[in-house]
Amino acid sequence: MIKSLRIFVVILTCLFLVIAVGGCGTAEETQIIATQMPSTTSTITTAPTETATLTPTLTLWPTATITLTPTITPPPPAGYTGPLPEGVVARLGKGRFTSLAASPDGSLLAIASSVGVYVFDAQTLVENHFLATDYPVTDVAWSNDGSLLAVGSPVFDQVTLWDSFNGVQVQSLPIGPVTALDWSPGGQFLVTGNEDNVVSTWQVDSGELIESFFGHKPVNEWATGITSVDWFASDKIFSTGIDGRRIVWDAQTGEMSSTIDIPASADFYKFSISPDGRFLAGFGQFKAALWSMETGAVIKELEDQHVRISQSVAWSSGGTKLAVGAQDNSLFIWDIHEDQLTKVFQAHEYGINSVAWLDNDTRLAGIGSNLLVVWDVAAGKEMYTLRGSGSVEQIAWSPDGQTLAGLHDGTIVFWNVESRHPRFSVDILKPIYPNPAYGWITRIGYSPDGNIFAIVYGDDGSIVRFLDAHTGKKFAFTLDDYPVDFSWSPDQAIIAVTSRSAGPAIEFWDVIAEREINAIGEGSRSIIAWSPDGSKIASSSGSSLEVINLSSKEVIATLPKEYQLGDCYFVNQAHCFSWSPNNTKLVLGTHDGQVLIWDIAANNVDVLGEGRGNVLYVDWSSDGGLIAAAWSYSGLISGPTRDGDEYKSQLVLFDAETGERVLSRETLSPINDLAFSPDSSLLALATADGTIWLMEP
Repeated sequence: MIKSLRIFVVILTCLFLVIAVGGCGTAEETQIIATQMPSTTSTITTAPTETATLTPTLTLWPTATITLTPTITPPPPAGYTGPLPEGVVARLGKGRFTSLAASPDGSLLAIASSVGVYVFDAQTLVENHFLATDYPVTDVAWSNDGSLLAVGSPVFDQVTLWDSFNGVQVQSLPIGPVTALDWSPGGQFLVTGNEDNVVSTWQVDSGELIESFFGHKPVNEWATGITSVDWFASDKIFSTGIDGRRIVWDAQTGEMSSTIDIPASADFYKFSISPDGRFLAGFGQFKAALWSMETGAVIKELEDQHVRISQSVAWSSGGTKLAVGAQDNSLFIWDIHEDQLTKVFQAHEYGINSVAWLDNDTRLAGIGSNLLVVWDVAAGKEMYTLRGSGSVEQIAWSPDGQTLAGLHDGTIVFWNVESRHPRFSVDILKPIYPNPAYGWITRIGYSPDGNIFAIVYGDDGSIVRFLDAHTGKKFAFTLDDYPVDFSWSPDQAIIAVTSRSAGPAIEFWDVIAEREINAIGEGSRSIIAWSPDGSKIASSSGSSLEVINLSSKEVIATLPKEYQLGDCYFVNQAHCFSWSPNNTKLVLGTHDGQVLIWDIAANNVDVLGEGRGNVLYVDWSSDGGLIAAAWSYSGLISGPTRDGDEYKSQLVLFDAETGERVLSRETLSPINDLAFSPDSSLLALATADGTIWLMEP
């Protein structure tokens, strides 16, 4: 009785302290709880309601607080961790994220990217290892025991198999470009689909082809290929194609067993088979349906405004729920038993390409527009995010060479060149243009003192926006007279701007004073570049090029008509032409593959080099010794270009004095821009694979 009375007194005392001072622990202990465990409440939801007053006893479990921290604030992503090409000292960025797959036990997360596959710890997002492919990967699939990872690409002629524990490649299958793949239930075989409408099965150990299945057909020259394959039983394979056919195959004989008849007018875009192989789920605009794999009959139908055009589907491990990533940025969960959408998540950017369940279906991961988001399903809350690096359209060096700004799909990332990590980033297009197709950026660049950063962006109403180059904070001052391009004065915060308006061809603005100070010329102009000594400006109008003396405001030289600028004047204003350090010459590229040196005073043009395709980007090193040029084989900058069975661009370095080639290299990923560092010690290449190469020229 005495013992019970003592316990009762202790409890009363603690309750008094809870009411009076917030807990039995000290004020310092209470403060630690508040700052270290902002989100641990969800992990204690199983506790009875009446025990809520005992919250202070959490101070007895400091270890739990520490172990939960990584799931809330994952470590900052490191840069590219794979092997580097010869002469490349670093690559900034992790590449474009394309799809993901969770290991069978949910402990690992494989993320396919434009440069390889990253394998992360699913709990902490700490990178375990990187599978370097150096070509874009779109499909990844784990074997049933989680020991192997199959990697496929639409631009590489093999499917590679990797040991998931040590990141070593163990097998390659000579398949050709792959658009879909899946493992057999026993893990001994692999099924693949390719852009030639062929479904094939492979022996994993030997790498031998077992059988090829022919039943899908191209719609036309451009619409062709297998969209999904699913080995859903020991002897059954299901495939879908761009032709709209849904076929069940006998895996042993390669014969067509049956088809799931879904009228084309039904507009279902994405299909997936349940883990037990009994059901087929399909998703279309505002609707979803469930079919029997045995009879082909419709079992359930769902109509809901939240069901948008679907790009990815994942069944829960129990086969009772479907997570669906849609084109309108939403991720929703369809509960099969309840015939309703139970969750709709809206924090993604643009369409969601891939989804996966984690931790016994308690968490959900989705990738869209280079952004990985992991959700707590029960709470409906975002747990953590990880961003890849989108296609790099432009680059700009700070005057001190310590920072390199890269334009990654509408976001400008300011990279610390020494540490290879971002200093900070500024999302330019997303706040204004939710759909990136409606906005673009045509020029970025530092002021001569490195304190101001300018950007031209917009659509039919472009503006020049100015940022604090050290913090990314926006200035109130903007230029909004339909600007096309700009160039900073070499020694002052004066900016020259070309415009599509009916006013002067070039306007000059004092950015600090926020006022126009001069204007010259008439007619539309696009690209401009201020000479290093500030005495002249080179300006293009379409494919022609002129040099203007700023003292007299007169045109002193015009590029001979037989030469035309490359298409960079149309697609990108970054480095279409470049001044020599002594202010007397310009190097430029042409649409028919020539690199030219134009002597301004003599109005003489020398052909420095020739190649195939457009010369879109050139730069002259500040020490005058080298000229860099990049060819695009098709003139496109948005992605890889096809050349036979390969995707290539070409980089050439010339000795500026002798004209000899000192380096010539073909790259799998197109080069979107290039620029020498201010001291000429590094050459930066912006690539479509989402990384920036730093080379020692």
